[in-house]
Amino acid sequence: MIGPSSRQHCMISWGILILLIVFMVLLVLFPWYKQLASYDESIESREQSIQRFQEKLRQRPALEAALSDPGYESKVRTFYLREGTDALAGAELQQRIKTAIEKTNGNLVSTQLLTSAGQQASVPKVTVKLRMRGDTSDLLNVVHELESSKPLLFVEDLSARGSKSNAGNRQEILDINLTLSGFMYKRQAEQ
Repeated sequence: MIGPSSRQHCMISWGILILLIVFMVLLVLFPWYKQLASYDESIESREQSIQRFQEKLRQRPALEAALSDPGYESKVRTFYLREGTDALAGAELQQRIKTAIEKTNGNLVSTQLLTSAGQQASVPKVTVKLRMRGDTSDLLNVVHELESSKPLLFVEDLSARGSKSNAGNRQEILDINLTLSGFMYKRQAEQ
């Protein structure tokens, strides 16, 4: 026998036809399966979101009770600057800065209250820019003192340039520029 018989041709043809059909089915079914898997992931993600929202809803009565507690406002108020106007809150913030720098033996060079024109935020922000001189430990202590006490204050910008104070002293004196912000308390009735 030199060539394949007609029976072998028929088997090869059927085999190729079956392979083409399987290939076409896989070509259609694989993307479809991937799309179904994507839908399953999306459904699972949505179910988790629904569970989180339901948990928040279950916590709502407890949160409302805490908010209606007469002592709640006084507890929250400690995180804000005491004064009610920008100028007075700025003066309070400048005094806190001066006290913190004196406590750490730094040297306060200047402070400047930065005003924000047309600020109508629900929680008004008061920002002070200051310049001081001191070493790295003074800087660390001032920043720690200001950020770790109440009311909450936030360092928004900090830059330091160093220079040797004199040839005999190996301590580096830093020229420090710092922008510090705090927030004024505004009750819901005032808004």
